[in-house]
Amino acid sequence: MESQNWDSIRGGLPNFQMEFVHYDSVHNELLVSSKFLNKIGGLSARGVARWNGIKWDTLAGGTNTHDKATNPNQSAAISSCIPYNGKLLVAGGFISIGGIPATGLALWDGVKWDSLPKRAFKYNIYGGTNVSIKKCNNTIYLFGQFDSINGKYATGLATWDGSNFNPILVPFNTPSLGVVSDVEFFQGNLYISGGYFTIAGTYTDQADVLKYNGSSWVSTTGTGFNAAFSGVSSMTVDNNELYVAGHFLMSAGDPGNNIMKWNGSQWQDIGFGPSPNYIKRMVFHNNKLWAIGCYDKVAYMPCFSISVYDGTKWCALQDTINNCLNSVAIYKDTIYVAGGFTSAGGDSHISYLAKLKNENLYRSCNGVGIEELKESNFLSIYPNPVSNALYISTDQYFEAGTEIEITNTLGQIVLKSPYKKEINVSELSTGYYFLQVTSRKQGQFHAKFLKE
Repeated sequence: MESQNWDSIRGGLPNFQMEFVHYDSVHNELLVSSKFLNKIGGLSARGVARWNGIKWDTLAGGTNTHDKATNPNQSAAISSCIPYNGKLLVAGGFISIGGIPATGLALWDGVKWDSLPKRAFKYNIYGGTNVSIKKCNNTIYLFGQFDSINGKYATGLATWDGSNFNPILVPFNTPSLGVVSDVEFFQGNLYISGGYFTIAGTYTDQADVLKYNGSSWVSTTGTGFNAAFSGVSSMTVDNNELYVAGHFLMSAGDPGNNIMKWNGSQWQDIGFGPSPNYIKRMVFHNNKLWAIGCYDKVAYMPCFSISVYDGTKWCALQDTINNCLNSVAIYKDTIYVAGGFTSAGGDSHISYLAKLKNENLYRSCNGVGIEELKESNFLSIYPNPVSNALYISTDQYFEAGTEIEITNTLGQIVLKSPYKKEINVSELSTGYYFLQVTSRKQGQFHAKFLKE
């Protein structure tokens, strides 16, 4: 039975899918934004609206999201926001906001919109401009897709000191295709994620994380993360570790399942993370990592595009969400999500935007922390790597009905059989696989292996 753990925001049923949800810490309000948004809470809206905990309101004319004269593929949504001199500085794909010409950047004082004294971007009708903003180490970074800033050549990354915009050139193999997806400051260095990077004149991979030491860029992932249409969409720092998430399978030969962490010298798995497809955003709340996106499994368990990791185990939430999630925000100590779903918890009156009522109501949890990924204390497999026969070594007695399941890094089951100590894996393709032994009495045992 559904637990009805998701709830709508009073009167806040949008008319179409939502792209972003943000916390406005300056005015203590929740902002929602989407190029599709034209109605919410019974009000007409243009790309953006706000919720103060009691009622909805539009924001002085909103963005140019529905202007027919603009590129129809242009995202006029607000992609990010930060406090700035007592106002809210917002960034996105808009070219006007509140009827004021403002490409990519604007200021909101709670009553009206304004452009910055010095405009950074010019609208390019062919390629568009899409900007995000983040404050790291007391520096404001602008990143995304743009080829100039304040008349200077740029490659999707720059800083703003309140008076001047200064580009930081990124080594893209194809600058016109390059997009900086996120930035973070970690252990004294600037990190960026994106694609089409070139290091020392060599094209590395479409999905990668680069470190900037103030004078040069260094790849942290060697040949990069791997997956068809791979990419890193989100980065965050917690407890002196850099977390990255997106759509990728592995780094340095270790399965990643769309999320990994970096301690400054090496990458580590975060259990058997969400799969397949992708993670769109991450957020830490109450000492737990929340990952939202488009996936239906986490740590071998069914889930619905949102899961939580407490440092030792992944948990799937009780209620269903019937489509992908695009964005997550914390407002008044409550988790809010936005996306393309048309029901949550079986309730079709909760669509596109929802809030979580209970963060600890789980469908199931699986303790597959970093140490457990190496091998179960009661079960080992050999040889590893393996070519033909894989053997299970254990002192455990498994009752009749115990099953073996082998999945690939996409979460697809490639072999399933009753428990036996010798498994023929000769027909499997080269790559990493996960083995799971499931016993009704003793639970689950996990191991991973490489098929040569």
